[in-house]
Amino acid sequence: MALKEVKTRETFRLQDFANKTIRAYYTGTTETEGEYGPNIRHEFYSPEKKEKFSFWGVTDMNVKLGNVKQGTLVEFTYKGKEKRKLKSGIKEMHIVDVLNDPEDCLKDLRKDDDTDAVPKEDEVPF
Repeated sequence: MALKEVKTRETFRLQDFANKTIRAYYTGTTETEGEYGPNIRHEFYSPEKKEKFSFWGVTDMNVKLGNVKQGTLVEFTYKGKEKRKLKSGIKEMHIVDVLNDPEDCLKDLRKDDDTDAVPKEDEVPF
């Protein structure tokens, strides 16, 4: 058995990608406890780059991705902040446009040891 280097994956901030459309397969969400409450991280897989990546969640994206089936293709674009009327009054919120193609999905999605979903190498549909 050959040893392979273990790499850490960077988690990106949506704010650093304003008005840039990201296209990848949504592979799930992880949640950890932070100092001010839960930290939500959305996991993705890019078949073009053959790598996994993640973005920190914001409320708008968290809610929208909650309606997306794992393993399906998504496109998302961070649009900045906008004032929205909520039960608690008017609040400035991060806005993310999310598009989903439920017909375009990774085959044989499985979980690997570090709990990130990845496609089997020989099953990538491209």
